[in-house]
Amino acid sequence: MKRTTKVLIVLSMILSSTSALAERLEVFRWQALDGKAAQLASSLVEAAKLHEKSGASVGVFQMDVGGSGNTTFDYVLRWDSSEAWAKTKAYNSGEELSAFFAKAGADPSGKLMMSLEGLNWDASVT
Repeated sequence: MKRTTKVLIVLSMILSSTSALAERLEVFRWQALDGKAAQLASSLVEAAKLHEKSGASVGVFQMDVGGSGNTTFDYVLRWDSSEAWAKTKAYNSGEELSAFFAKAGADPSGKLMMSLEGLNWDASVT
């Protein structure tokens, strides 16, 4: 199952031109806790706004449409330069994102199932 998930993520990155040219990519798979899918989706959208403000391109994707069990989402962050990535990482330790995580942690709506990081090692791709 994990191998299939990784293969699907890599294929989606290759097939998406915006991801194929990314300098860095981070994917976090979240699974909603019982009865909290809407709350998790709302939290991910709120986090996306904060990360976009810090220089990341963000996508939130529901992964199990029509499936059974608890809803899962992929939270995807993309940066087109190392400088943009560094800006987001600096922002992550700031007050605004810390306040968001404190609020989300006070009433959790999901659990992190996996994460994946991709880096562009091909200097000819810009």
